[in-house]
Amino acid sequence: MLEVTRQKFAENWPDHKRARFVVADASSLTSLPPAPSGGYDTILQTMGLCSTPDPVRLLKCLAASCRKPTLDHEGGKILLLEHGRGYYDWLNGYLDESAPHHADRYGCWWNRDLGQILDQSGLKVVKVKRYHLGTTWAIELRPSIDREGKSRKHEK
Repeated sequence: MLEVTRQKFAENWPDHKRARFVVADASSLTSLPPAPSGGYDTILQTMGLCSTPDPVRLLKCLAASCRKPTLDHEGGKILLLEHGRGYYDWLNGYLDESAPHHADRYGCWWNRDLGQILDQSGLKVVKVKRYHLGTTWAIELRPSIDREGKSRKHEK
């Protein structure tokens, strides 16, 4: 799958030679390849928060690989496509009831509270769009800076 992605990217954007495509355990900084000098401009992660035991840690590890924000530059960004709790109690009830069986079969906890996970991550939430009764989340995050303009340190 990764090779198909590389080929399609090269066909559609032949001038972008610096793109990297990586398969790794993003919840462990030691398994990620070293980021380029200054960090990544953009990290794209899809449907991973549902299948990691510690989704907050995963987000903090991704943030640690992003270009750090400064007062003059907003830093790198993290783009997520995820699924989790929806807008409606009846739907969330179904997700909660069927989550253990679904997780046993697919390794995915589809009833996670993504809003709470984002809040706990300490990252700046730039944009959230929700689809499919609120269960599909398109999210843009950025590492935060403190009042003095320094990048916030994230747990490793």
